[in-house]
Amino acid sequence: MESATTVYNAIASCKEFILLVTIVTLVAVFYFSRDVKKYNIQTSKKKVIGIFFLLGKKDTVKISVAFLLLLFIISCPIRYAPLEMVHIYLFLILVVFEIVLNLPKLRSIVTLVNRILQGVSLVLFSIMLDYIQNVRFDQRFFIIYIAGSIVVILYSIYFFTAELQIISKGRVLKNDA
Repeated sequence: MESATTVYNAIASCKEFILLVTIVTLVAVFYFSRDVKKYNIQTSKKKVIGIFFLLGKKDTVKISVAFLLLLFIISCPIRYAPLEMVHIYLFLILVVFEIVLNLPKLRSIVTLVNRILQGVSLVLFSIMLDYIQNVRFDQRFFIIYIAGSIVVILYSIYFFTAELQIISKGRVLKNDA
C-alpha cells in the first residue's frame, strides 16, 4: 500500500506538467480538427499543420518527445517550487528517449549537450528558488530567477523549432495535379 502512495505522490508532484500537456493538447486538437478533412496546404491559413504531413512514425515520436520536453521545461518555472527527484527522473527519461531516437547521427550529441545545459539550468534555478523561499527573499535573486526562467524557456522554444526544422528537412509534398 505504501508503494501506491509513493506513486500517487510522484504523479501529484507533476500535476502542473500534466495539466499543461492536457490543456495544450486539447487546444491543438480543437484548432486542427475543425477543418482537417478539407485541408489544402496551398490555400489553408493553418500552415502549421503541414509539419505533420509525410512524417514517418519515428519522426512523429521525435516531435512528440521534443514537445513534451518543451512543455516540461515551461512547466518547471510555472510551478514555482523547487524540483523534486521525480522531475529530474522524468527529464532524464525524456532526454534518453530523445537521444536514442536520434542515434546514430551526430545530431544526438548536439541534442545531449543542449539538454544537459537545460537540465543544469533548471537545477540551478531550483536551488535559487529554494533559497528565495526558505532562507531569505531577496528581490535581486527573484528578478534573476524570473529573467533566467524566461531565457531558459525562450532557448527551449528555439531548440524545439530547430528540432522541427531538422526533422522536417527532406520532406517534399508531391503535387497530384
